[in-house]
Amino acid sequence: MFRDTISLNIMELQATCLVCFDLFANFACNRTTIKTKHYDMRKAKLYITNACRMFLITLAACALPLAFSACSDDSGDDGGNDPGTGEVDNEVGDFDTPAFADYAAKYEITDEGSDYKSIELTESGFYIITTKNGQAQTTKTGTETATNKSATQHPTMLTPYCSRASSGEMNPGDVIYGHISGSYTVTGENTFHLENIGTLKVIHEGNAIYSLNVVSEDGQRSILLKSSLYEPLYRNSAKTLSLCRTWDIVKLRYWYIINGKTIANIEGNTYEELVYNIDQWAKENDPDYDGDGPIVDLTGRSPRRIMFSKFGTYAVFYKEGTMAVSTWAWADIARGILVYSWDNIYDGDTDGNVVIRFRGNNAYMIEAYGENDGFTSYEEGTEITLQEVK
Repeated sequence: MFRDTISLNIMELQATCLVCFDLFANFACNRTTIKTKHYDMRKAKLYITNACRMFLITLAACALPLAFSACSDDSGDDGGNDPGTGEVDNEVGDFDTPAFADYAAKYEITDEGSDYKSIELTESGFYIITTKNGQAQTTKTGTETATNKSATQHPTMLTPYCSRASSGEMNPGDVIYGHISGSYTVTGENTFHLENIGTLKVIHEGNAIYSLNVVSEDGQRSILLKSSLYEPLYRNSAKTLSLCRTWDIVKLRYWYIINGKTIANIEGNTYEELVYNIDQWAKENDPDYDGDGPIVDLTGRSPRRIMFSKFGTYAVFYKEGTMAVSTWAWADIARGILVYSWDNIYDGDTDGNVVIRFRGNNAYMIEAYGENDGFTSYEEGTEITLQEVK
């Protein structure tokens, strides 16, 4: 009788606590305001809500009868060993020297009042002309975009931040930069043909001072610019030499892990395919899915290529022919961690960190975020497989 009474009271207590934990789980998970600086985690509620609720309920069921049994620890974690966990990595891959490495240079325009900020020739045979206010004109401009043009309000390595300029938060002295890009070829000593622009002649004036003579395709217009040579950031680094080239995006993977267990692990060969696969997965696994997925749907602006230069420039080239230009620097070269910024301020608003891994003829770019409040932990991220453009 006494024993039966104890058993009944324990069962009642368990039932009561399960209800309480259920209510708490609904409150904690459905009101969630977990954020990273990159996007509101309410967009990932399809993963959090159900998983978090079940975790809390299971925890309650396991916590009470600890004197009688213990919750088992499922060690089937297939997501905890993703690349980019911070370990020292000495791999530099197996890459040839880029074809235009000997001609790579960045010239900072020193003429006061010039519409141009810089002209850069990259290791991969691309040029980038940075203009002030996005209004400079020489000839036909090819692909051009300003860094404040964006499909999203949150920065990632592939998607530029919707900057202060586009939201009306311009400060005195702020400048919006435009970019003109294309391929270049070497036509003579210190002479280059810039696609859709014309001829660039580099004249060394002494020390790090150079004159740049740009002549239009039809020979009817020319501009003479004074400039200084920009020093490379990491001239002799093996990892920098591996990184600084142009890459095709050949595969993308998105993962979401909660409390050490992989909830989603989804791949796509293109950005839009990844977005579609995530959407299909969510429709099949979450009855409350509202179509607002965890990564931005860049319809018509799918990233296709990424270019890094040893001068701290990186550019993303999109499906429809536009581009976005940003800056990068090594944060921890031994661990392959680099930091990027879409406005070159590095104040936490428009920048982030990624991990770069080199394996064979491929590079892997991992951008992940997570949070652990001592009760629930989550991690999500994307891994982008890159292949050098030949």
